[in-house]
Amino acid sequence: MLIDFLQENYNWGDVSYINNELIKTDKGLKRIRYWEDKQLLEWHISWRDHCSDTPYILMDRMLRTRNHKPYAEHEDGYITAHDEVVARYPISGQEPIIAKAIVSFIQYGLRTETNIIPQPVSKCFYENGDSYVPHLEENRRMECEFLIREGEMREKKANALMELTDSTPLPYLDPMMSTDQMRSVAQVLYWVGTMEVPVVGYEHIARFLRNWYVEEGEQSCKKLMQGIVNQLEREQSIQILAEMLRPYELNDWQINVGDGAIDRESFEERFQLVKKEWDISKQLVRMMSKMIDKKKVSVT
Repeated sequence: MLIDFLQENYNWGDVSYINNELIKTDKGLKRIRYWEDKQLLEWHISWRDHCSDTPYILMDRMLRTRNHKPYAEHEDGYITAHDEVVARYPISGQEPIIAKAIVSFIQYGLRTETNIIPQPVSKCFYENGDSYVPHLEENRRMECEFLIREGEMREKKANALMELTDSTPLPYLDPMMSTDQMRSVAQVLYWVGTMEVPVVGYEHIARFLRNWYVEEGEQSCKKLMQGIVNQLEREQSIQILAEMLRPYELNDWQINVGDGAIDRESFEERFQLVKKEWDISKQLVRMMSKMIDKKKVSVT
């Protein structure tokens, strides 16, 4: 049984299942993860170990086995165990610490060397965009056509910025899914990583900042962005700006309505949501642009 295996390999006494991924032990709740790709596992071990920086940030590092290894071989794969922390991190007022954590991820991602094939970079596409226009109410069609054309312009500007910084390398990053990855241990930030293949570039950071804006508001997002920009080279901030420019909102909309099964009312509601997300992205671009320009002036 897996419980017997875990007791043999880890310094735990009583062990009982809560579900397939969570167990209760005499040393607290533990999350169990199952890996098949050893190279991917080793990247995640190294990333967590290097980015853990007491007392500023704790990572959900792999707990060591009785043999002091970060994983245990099991059947055709590997098992890792992690402390399960449920308390949410009190985000308000902690933007500098969270910025420090994000920058540490970037710095590690720039110096890491791996043969892992990264996740493919998302592409913005428009070939089906015009076909959705007739499904909107007549007074919305012009707005939709405008967004599609503006999206094409945003994509061109993003590509131009990336060309300007093509000599600046892009980091390997664990995808940043949501603010729920931030937990709290004795008021210290505890970051819960994923099991995903790393991505190259700043797409997920741009999405993370957009989600932050929605959840925490403009002023908090501005503090977080400023904390990140202050610690990066100007070219790196420009690369983040390029990702903010890319019109992923259109991708998300087309993915959601692309199967044709959505009704007209839901179609309209989704379009209104895209417009709100569009406005947020434009505001983030303005904020980031000002910060980059201000940093250029202060440096010169």
